[in-house]
Amino acid sequence: MLRSLLIVAAFAAASPAAAFRAENGLTVEPVDNATFYIPWRGQSGARHFWCAAGDYVIRELGLPTSTDIYRYDAPVRQQGEGIRFGFDPNRATATGLLRVQGGKSLNAAYARTFCNERLFDR
Repeated sequence: MLRSLLIVAAFAAASPAAAFRAENGLTVEPVDNATFYIPWRGQSGARHFWCAAGDYVIRELGLPTSTDIYRYDAPVRQQGEGIRFGFDPNRATATGLLRVQGGKSLNAAYARTFCNERLFDR
């Protein structure tokens, strides 16, 4: 219950019109109280999107690093399509990453580790 209240409060604090620029240069746009969207930006792969999602949850929303993030859009998407993420496990699809332990979520801290890989030019 407390976790849900924290998530709602964090989204309420972020202005709906304000987009967040993640460390890797991708833009994160709040959609509603539990969903955010990351538009595609040339040469963006799953790790880039997860970096931006983790960075947004930690730095913009101020949620704990242990917060689970779920990918809502299926990994197979058309070129130029962005990805929606959120906190509802019932809407989760595959992460789009090859993972030993699988699962449909990454915590914010793990997602943000992809920012350290410097996979594309800014």
